[in-house]
Amino acid sequence: MPGDAPLLSDADLQSIYGTCIRPDVLEGVVKSQSPTAVLVAGTPGADTGYALARVLANLRPSIGDSALIRSADLLAYHPYGRQQSSDGPRSPSGR
Repeated sequence: MPGDAPLLSDADLQSIYGTCIRPDVLEGVVKSQSPTAVLVAGTPGADTGYALARVLANLRPSIGDSALIRSADLLAYHPYGRQQSSDGPRSPSGR
């Protein structure tokens, strides 16, 4: 798409994950013998927080504590993530 920021290389992705995301988001989370992912999505104002709390509470007895990862929080780790705007295309310079 014209105006989109360039894609990150595999090396950049691995570096961001290994040095930023993994320590910040997964610190203290014990590796599971049966990894499970549950995606919860909704429109703004849909109260996904309540749904997340229920999912985490229901998973705890069977798989233990879980990591809560929000897509909006991960956007901050992307070099161009803070430059997304509804009023125009993204650019590496932020302009």
